[in-house]
Amino acid sequence: MRFALPYVVIRILGIGLYVRVTTTLHSARTSIIVFTSIATIGMATVLVGIFTEPDVRIWWWLAAIVFDMLAGLVAGRLEG
Repeated sequence: MRFALPYVVIRILGIGLYVRVTTTLHSARTSIIVFTSIATIGMATVLVGIFTEPDVRIWWWLAAIVFDMLAGLVAGRLEG
């Protein structure tokens, strides 16, 4: 829990800043929505990992890394 909650808080702040800065870019709106949606799934997997056994937790957290990387990849491809 010492890792997961601060991680989620920092990610929420980071995504919030990203959305705030890019809201005036109407051409990027679709990629912003896609990025935040996939990144939110990643944060949710971190939170689920809190409530699992340590042997299983690592898989949840690895899934969160995959979702974070996927968010940037997919949103970046949409952006062009």
